[in-house]
Amino acid sequence: MRPFLTTANPPMTSFARRIRSLLPAFALGFALSLAAVPPAAAATDYTDIWWNAAESGWGVNFVQSDQFMFATFFIYGPTKQPTWVTANLVKDAGGAFTGGVYLTTGTYYGAPWNPADVTVTQVGTATFTPTSPVAGTFAYSINGVNVSKTITRQTLTAISLAGKYYGGLVVTQANCKDPASNGTLSVPATITVSQVPNVSLQFVFDIVYSGITVQTTLGGATVQQGSLYGIPAATLAVTAPPTQLTAVATRIKRTALGVEGRWDAVTAGGCDQTATFSAAYTGP
Repeated sequence: MRPFLTTANPPMTSFARRIRSLLPAFALGFALSLAAVPPAAAATDYTDIWWNAAESGWGVNFVQSDQFMFATFFIYGPTKQPTWVTANLVKDAGGAFTGGVYLTTGTYYGAPWNPADVTVTQVGTATFTPTSPVAGTFAYSINGVNVSKTITRQTLTAISLAGKYYGGLVVTQANCKDPASNGTLSVPATITVSQVPNVSLQFVFDIVYSGITVQTTLGGATVQQGSLYGIPAATLAVTAPPTQLTAVATRIKRTALGVEGRWDAVTAGGCDQTATFSAAYTGP
């Protein structure tokens, strides 16, 4: 099994030489698996509040469950009155979510709930077409009126990610100059995250195996959109041998138990590299 990248190294044990040869690609300590065909990527979760920043005052909430999405609209009717509609959207083969839009009625909130007051009427259809993890087009119709809007995730507050984590990293490489460098590599790691709110994030991935320590640092200025962070021009630095790449980090998110994210880069060996990580919080 060959490493992702072969570099010029001083004489050392075969194990250490293999470790060091992996560093420019991903700064990983050892290989758990190397597959010729990369695994299917995890799907983006679009659950968030979405809006058009130029039209503050209306929006739509998406709650996604696998291939299904429930949407609640906060919009206004012909006389500017608040209007409540929902949509049941199902993902199609092209990645868009499409389904019916429904107008519902129910009991006055100040009275005891009466199920007999509930009515559900389909008044149109809706389609959400993602163009990235943080943006998309939302087209819908209500009683014959067609609307199409560009929407993005709406940020509420800065989300703290700083702390220590323990989890795993997976990197896939494709289109390498050396075909033997194509494949998938998985490894556990300790991750330390430092953060300057609304300014920057830094992830330090540490791996220690058989006395060999490997460290990779991913960091840079952040952009927050809704519940997701991105680092558009991230620096990906490796300790030994000293290696530095430029990466695009996306889908960085605090989860219920920790943190997850992704970066994409082109390695010194010409490989298209995609790395994902997920880890559980262990302390400050």
